[in-house]
Formats: sequence, structure tokens, C-alpha cells
Amino acid sequence: MRIMLAAALGFTPAAAFAHDPDGANANTALTPPGLTNVMREPLVIDDGLEVIITDIQMGPGATLPRHYHPGEEFIYVLEGSATHRQDGQEDILLEAGDSYHIPPEAIHAPVTMDEGMRAVVFRVHVKGEPERILVDENGDPVEENPGED
Repeated sequence: MRIMLAAALGFTPAAAFAHDPDGANANTALTPPGLTNVMREPLVIDDGLEVIITDIQMGPGATLPRHYHPGEEFIYVLEGSATHRQDGQEDILLEAGDSYHIPPEAIHAPVTMDEGMRAVVFRVHVKGEPERILVDENGDPVEENPGED
């Protein structure tokens, strides 16, 4: 399924927690796992919002913890593939060239395939809110939420 999105690109910066620190999931075909915030700028049209653009690399077989974002998220997959798991929806396979929109507060957790994945994330973020909120199996926020502003 190819979903064209002219407005933006995106994925979740929680990918920083997706790679194996010992390198067991190292993938030489893709950029090494991790994330790089490429841009973080306030929106001129609304001083309560900002844009965050992130380059995400996840190794093969990586799974991110369940989480949500206070703002909207857009993803564009550059390389590889991942299954997008979102509460209340069927899983969606996202492959290189696919884009996808994740609405605010939608609980999700991507899982990469054998080759890993690289994507660009574009988020419209509410200033002062955490970038991501980790949740348990019931959808309740967990005590520790890394990556808060």
C-alpha cells in the first residue's frame, strides 16, 4: 500500500531505543541504527508549535516500545521496511518509498524486517510537551519517559 503525502515526511525519534548497544543487530547495508534530529524550529504561524525532523535508522528485527506523541507525525521510508503497529488498526507494512501519517496520541510501535529500516520523520510538536510518551500494555503512561523536552 502506497500512501502519498505531499506535505511532510516522518517517523518516531524513539528509534534511539531500538538498536542493540552491543551491535548484535548491526546492519552494514544501511546507515548505523540511531537517530539524528535534522531540524527543530518554531512555526511562525503558531508560537505554540514547532517542527521536528529526524533521520531514523533501525537495525534488522528492531522493535520500539509502545508510545505516542502529543502532535502529528509523518513518516517517509527511505530504505528497508517496517511493520507499523498502531492500536485500533491492522498492521501496515511500510517499505522504501512509502509515507504514512500518524495522528496525535495514536499509540504505536514499529517493528523492522530482516533488512532494517531508514526513514525521515516530520512532526508537528506542541512546545513544552514531551516528544514521546511511553505506555504499558494497557496504554497507560509508564513512569520513565526518556526524550522529554
